[in-house]
Amino acid sequence: MCRGPESLDIKSSASLHKAPSSLREVLPAAIIDEVFINDAISSANLTSFVAPVIIEDGAWVSVGAIVLPGVRIGKNAVIGAGSVVIKDVPEAVFAAGMPAKPKVELKL
Repeated sequence: MCRGPESLDIKSSASLHKAPSSLREVLPAAIIDEVFINDAISSANLTSFVAPVIIEDGAWVSVGAIVLPGVRIGKNAVIGAGSVVIKDVPEAVFAAGMPAKPKVELKL
């Protein structure tokens, strides 16, 4: 395990492409094993899309999840294992799937 900014927990095997510049508002959040977060995508024709990834307080990103550029994961949201997050996730929901979609509202 390595430690990120403040109390962001980054577990072993997590890959954070350009993480220091792109992860903001992350007090506290957890990133579980085998997660890939990327704030830039380049296509075969050399066009690029760059946007910050924001993971808000108390959010959890589960094992094997992929979070794409420009996504905001809301406060206390949980991303299911193996999900591909291509759009913003509201706060206090469980989202899962390919693409990830809100499945259950979490009562906190």
